[in-house]
Amino acid sequence: MMISLKQRDFYLLPALPVLAIALALVAAQPAGVLLSRFRQRVKRFRVFRSLSLFLLMASTALVIAHAGEIGRDHELLSDVHRITEEVPRGSIIGIPREMYDEWDLHAYMHRYGMISLDPGGGDSVTYCMTAREERVVPDPSCREIDPDLQRYRLFTCPAGKAPSR
Repeated sequence: MMISLKQRDFYLLPALPVLAIALALVAAQPAGVLLSRFRQRVKRFRVFRSLSLFLLMASTALVIAHAGEIGRDHELLSDVHRITEEVPRGSIIGIPREMYDEWDLHAYMHRYGMISLDPGGGDSVTYCMTAREERVVPDPSCREIDPDLQRYRLFTCPAGKAPSR
């Protein structure tokens, strides 16, 4: 699961509950033996149980307090959300070959807009995107759509005019 950058945290995260259940199944019997020993020492067991409940409530409160916050890739996600508002679902955006290995960009574009990124271009591609620092306009007939993107520049081009690099 962790072989490539494309398979980052958001692919691992859905598997964590299953891994936790598997660990619980393996640890259930040894934990039962330990708990029966604790019950013999009632005061220590009460402290253990109180501490466990406190940690459960504190972690739940922490999750609720941070719900909806973006934890990483702020600039990238901001750009992706703006791009997915402009580009129709299922579209293909032409990109330079240098950007092809940005797997986080591929994953977010597909996740939020079902948008594919293609360095090959082609006749069906009507959008193209470059890195912000790349000041070259892909084709004179292309026009920039959203000049306020932070990391990228997004262009719309007549069919077949999106560059293939």
